[in-house]
Amino acid sequence: MVSLNEIIDKWHVSKLLVTNNAHRDLLAFELGQHGIYLHKFEPIQVNTKKSAMYIPHILELRSRNEVFVSGFISDHPEFQCYKIFKHGDGFVKLADCIGLAANTIKNVLNMFPKKTYYIDCGDEKIRDQFYGLAVRINQEDNIGCQFDFEHYDYRLLIKKYETMDSKFSLITILTGPGMLNAWNYGKKVQIHP
Repeated sequence: MVSLNEIIDKWHVSKLLVTNNAHRDLLAFELGQHGIYLHKFEPIQVNTKKSAMYIPHILELRSRNEVFVSGFISDHPEFQCYKIFKHGDGFVKLADCIGLAANTIKNVLNMFPKKTYYIDCGDEKIRDQFYGLAVRINQEDNIGCQFDFEHYDYRLLIKKYETMDSKFSLITILTGPGMLNAWNYGKKVQIHP
């Protein structure tokens, strides 16, 4: 029998972004079937009239093995989960998120040097900020990476959520070979309501 203290203190920590069917009890049950403990369940307070189940949530998880989380993402496309690389909230303007962007880019490029990256974001200004930092850090640190949107090894997805307090949150997700970190990575999944 595993104690709660052991789970919280010794198990691997992961964070997931859930963008569909975000019901705490259902998620806790399904995660438990994969050997994953749901530690925290927090909605991103987006400005929408959607049901609480269909607004994005950040889950803090504990698992004995990180592979368990990838298995959950793969086995449950109905939750439309993404494994979070880094995130931040409470941003008012673009300049506020420069620290998150620089830290994310530096970590990503140094994890996989001499690879090709695709930096993807629906917000052009945020994408340009991350891309500009990536080019600069790559050059200054001589990491040897390239940036392309058609042929790449790794994709850095940046999701922006406008919140009810006129601020925004950013969530970064890194996908690539052997990294099943997005519910729809590498396959086409049809979700029916």
